[in-house]
Amino acid sequence: MKNLIYSTLVGTLVASSTSATTLTSTNFDLDADATWDGGLPGAGNDGFINTDYNFDDLGSGNVNGNFSLTAGTYRVTQTGGNGLGDQWNLNGNSDFTFNLNGGTKTSDGGTFFVNGYTYNIDGGSLTKTGGESRIANGASFNLNSGSYTGENTRLIGGSITIGGGTFSSDTLDLEGGTFTQTGGIVTTTHSTLVIVQSVAGGKIANLEGGTFINDSATSLIPNANVTVSISGDFMFDATSATGLFSGTGGTSTIDFASDWSGSLILDSTTLWEEVIENDPGRVTVDGVGVTDFGAFFQNNAGVITLVPEPSTALLSVIACGGLFARRRRHSQT
Repeated sequence: MKNLIYSTLVGTLVASSTSATTLTSTNFDLDADATWDGGLPGAGNDGFINTDYNFDDLGSGNVNGNFSLTAGTYRVTQTGGNGLGDQWNLNGNSDFTFNLNGGTKTSDGGTFFVNGYTYNIDGGSLTKTGGESRIANGASFNLNSGSYTGENTRLIGGSITIGGGTFSSDTLDLEGGTFTQTGGIVTTTHSTLVIVQSVAGGKIANLEGGTFINDSATSLIPNANVTVSISGDFMFDATSATGLFSGTGGTSTIDFASDWSGSLILDSTTLWEEVIENDPGRVTVDGVGVTDFGAFFQNNAGVITLVPEPSTALLSVIACGGLFARRRRHSQT
C-alpha cells in the first residue's frame, strides 16, 4: 500500500511539473492582457510560443514595458513565430527561464533587459536595435546556437556565455560579472577596444574556444579592471590591434593556458616581442610572467601562438620544469 501511495504521489508530481500552456493571442504578456490556452504560465505550467506575437504592451499595467514575474520555477519557450516590440523587461524571479529555441525576436526600441533570470538562445534569432541590451542583477544570458545581434550590450552583473552560434554587437561593455566564450563567433565593431568597460570594478573574461573578431580596434582590452584567461582553441582575430591593453602599467591581465592551441591574429607590423616584454607581469602562461617572449610565444607576422614545446629559456624561468611536464602530458593524451 505504501508503495502504491508513493507511486501515485510521484506520478502526480511529475504530471503537474510537465503541465504546459500555449500562447494563442497576438499580444504577449504573462498576465490577463494575453491569452494562453492552458492558463497563464507559472510554477508547474510552462509556457510555449509558436506563432507571431507583439510585446509592445508588455506589462501594460506597469510602465515602459516592464513586467514583474511571479514566483516559482517555470519557463517560457519559443519554438517558432516572430516576436516584435519595444522594451522587454521581465524581472524579479531568478528561477524563471526564457528559451528562444526557434523563430525570431526583435526589440526595436527602449532597452532589452535580462533582469535577474536566465535567457537561453538555442536556435532562434534575437535582434536589438534602437537601444541597448542589459544583462543585470545576477542574470544568465546563454547563446548555444542561433544568433544574437545588438548595438551596445552591457554585462552589468551576472554572466554571458557563448557556446555556439553568432554573437554580434557594436560594443561589448563589461561593467561587472563574467563573460565566457567556449565556441561560436563573437564580433564587435568598436573602433578602440575589442572589449570595453564603462565603469570601474573587477570583471572576468574566460576565453576558452571559438573566435572573437574585431577588425577596427587598436587594443584588445581596457588597461585596468579586466582579468582575462585564454585557453582551448580560442582565437582573437583583431588585425588592427597594436596593443593587448589600452595602456601600460595597468591592472588588467591576460593569462594563457600552457596547452592553448589557438592564436592571436594582430597587427602584422607591431613588434609584439617588445610590447609584451616592456610591460612585465601582465601577460602570463599558467601564472608565470612572460619576461622573455621567445620562451613562450612565436610571432609570425602578427600571428601569435605558443611555442610547440617549451624552450630552454622557458625551463630556466620555471624551476623544476613543471610547465614542461604539464604540456608533455597534454600532448600525449
